[in-house]
Amino acid sequence: METSIRNFCENIRQRKEEYRLSDRQLAMLLGISIFSVRKLLQGEVPRQLGADTVVRAAVFFDCPLSDLFTPPHK
Repeated sequence: METSIRNFCENIRQRKEEYRLSDRQLAMLLGISIFSVRKLLQGEVPRQLGADTVVRAAVFFDCPLSDLFTPPHK
């Protein structure tokens, strides 16, 4: 899998934990299904994932789009 996609998945997982969001809450915020959220959290890119989902994530987590694709902080 491409590194930037792997970074995106890990950044979303870390932010989900930091914000203490349930899978259902994250799905609602991103506008995708819980199934898609779970795939994303496992490092897989769901078919439902589009640019609009990435923008919603950046807006909610109050970060530049590029931050979601850079290596996550450990």
